[in-house]
Amino acid sequence: PTAVIGQIVVDAPDEAAPLNPQFVSGESVPGTGLTLLGYNLGRETMAPGQEILLTLFWQRGADPAADSFDLQLVDDGGETAQSWRLPVTRADYALPGWQPGPPLRGQCLLRFRGGLDSGSYEFLLQDEVSAGQIAVDAPDRTFDTPEMAVVVKQMFGDHIELAGYSLAMEPLQLELIWSANDEVAKNYHVFVHLVDENGQIVAQTDGQPANWTRPTTGWAPGEYIADAHALTLPQGLSIDNLRLRVGLYDPDSGERLPVDGSDFATL
Repeated sequence: PTAVIGQIVVDAPDEAAPLNPQFVSGESVPGTGLTLLGYNLGRETMAPGQEILLTLFWQRGADPAADSFDLQLVDDGGETAQSWRLPVTRADYALPGWQPGPPLRGQCLLRFRGGLDSGSYEFLLQDEVSAGQIAVDAPDRTFDTPEMAVVVKQMFGDHIELAGYSLAMEPLQLELIWSANDEVAKNYHVFVHLVDENGQIVAQTDGQPANWTRPTTGWAPGEYIADAHALTLPQGLSIDNLRLRVGLYDPDSGERLPVDGSDFATL
């Protein structure tokens, strides 16, 4: 239940707050009627699949101002590796009321795609104006099919495949081999449940793949990811009639990816 307890009107200040951008620019951005006063970069080094907060400080001139712009991520060879169409500030901010003179701040939370290679990249506004450079440090990738004791080839959702697994006993060590046929938009977690004949969990692991080092958003299409899990059994428990259940879920919503009409795979 909600209740309205009052209303408030927010007016623009008489004087603009002082700007202290991390990097000063002052370049006019073609096709927008805007000047980029400066920008902040949330980090210096990225891994594929991670997010960066890019803050842009804008100023409008006498010409009509655009309410959106193109942003490109360009590699050191000049090729566009990724691109976005973004609002200047917020999608719900009415730019027609923005008068020339006072600056505005816009913030963009950008996720780098999983298949990016290591190297130096540059942000470009409208293909021309630089908004900083950033280094990408990609993990070592395996595209050749690795060894696995059991081949599974079960699809979780539309893009993630459990290619197979290997299992060792005493202690119980499970290595899952994952692959993706496309970029993965969400950072899914893996759960492994060891259950008894009644479906009760007796041991489990949970978290990002490969001991939190390979989030699914950082997977390149076609690569294989080795994901090891160690399960500690209660003392004295017999392993007879125990089963392993494996699944992927969105940690924000708890929703699991479907697999063969269920929300987990039984190994």
